[in-house]
Amino acid sequence: MNEQLFFTTPLNSELHKYYYEFRARKLFEYCYPEKAELICSDKPDLQAIEKSFGIEVAEAILTQDAIVSGEFTKYEFGKKNAEDSKRCIQKIQRNGGEVNELYLSFPSHTLDDELENYKDIISKKIRKLPQYWSQGYSHMGLFIVCSSIPIPFRIETLRGLFTEAQQVGTDKFDYIWLAYPCAVLFYEESTKKIIIHKVDSQAYDEIAINARLEVEAKFAK
Repeated sequence: MNEQLFFTTPLNSELHKYYYEFRARKLFEYCYPEKAELICSDKPDLQAIEKSFGIEVAEAILTQDAIVSGEFTKYEFGKKNAEDSKRCIQKIQRNGGEVNELYLSFPSHTLDDELENYKDIISKKIRKLPQYWSQGYSHMGLFIVCSSIPIPFRIETLRGLFTEAQQVGTDKFDYIWLAYPCAVLFYEESTKKIIIHKVDSQAYDEIAINARLEVEAKFAK
């Protein structure tokens, strides 16, 4: 439970952002080893060296889960007294979680909750596309990283969600990736095809650990 057994520092909000960007880059390279290397940057988060292609990265986390996770980090690693710890536990419980010396649990969710979250991510990220077209990017993708295996769904359901979410205006992502611990799903807007890249569980764990260590080495103070 104590992540400091493996890492030198807990993930604050800034490191958290970089961690998911580095993780997405490593998953992309795992699925497409023959492709040109991407660099982690900003606006967009991942960029081809020649800047013809960019990827926005997002973590698929529901609001309640994000609050529980943030409060748990404060509870475990923040400078606190007994009253501070009590407030963290109360906020975790108000958002459907539980915490004690042995475990942290998150609130339960339905498939509809997860799908609606993906749709919200796409709708928010798609607003950035005009900025990237004006910078000269000819193709843009969205890489959504999920930390847990999804509630089972039909591929047709996901295809319909991606299509619907991109109908909010004239701008659309050319590609969308949805990354889980067991697979990376790739959606191409022009063909509406979905391709599944299987990910070895050990390789996925190594990608997550290496991304975390790389972020700590580069950004942790």
